[in-house]
Amino acid sequence: MNKKIKTLIALLIILILLAGAWWVWRNQLSSEVSEKEAILIVKDNCEQKNPDYVYNYNAIGRTNNEWRIPILNLNCPCYATVNIETGEFTCMILIHF
Repeated sequence: MNKKIKTLIALLIILILLAGAWWVWRNQLSSEVSEKEAILIVKDNCEQKNPDYVYNYNAIGRTNNEWRIPILNLNCPCYATVNIETGEFTCMILIHF
C-alpha cells in the first residue's frame, strides 16, 4: 500500500473513534432514570429503612420530573419518589391531589 492510502485509512479510523466517543458522551448527558432503575433504587434503599411499608411496584407512575411508587398499607396518598434526572429519592412522601 502506498502512503496516501495508509494515511486515509488512519484518518478514517480516527474519525470513527471520535464519532463513537461523541455518541457515548451525548447519550450520557441525556440519560434519565428508567422505570426499572427507579424500582431498584426504592427496593435497595427504602425497603431496608422502612420494612413496614409495602410498595406497589405494579402501580408506578411518571410525572414530569419523578417516578412515584404508591405505598399500599398506609391510609394516605403516600408514595416513594425518584427524581428522573438525578436519581434522588424519598422513601415516603404525602402527595395531595
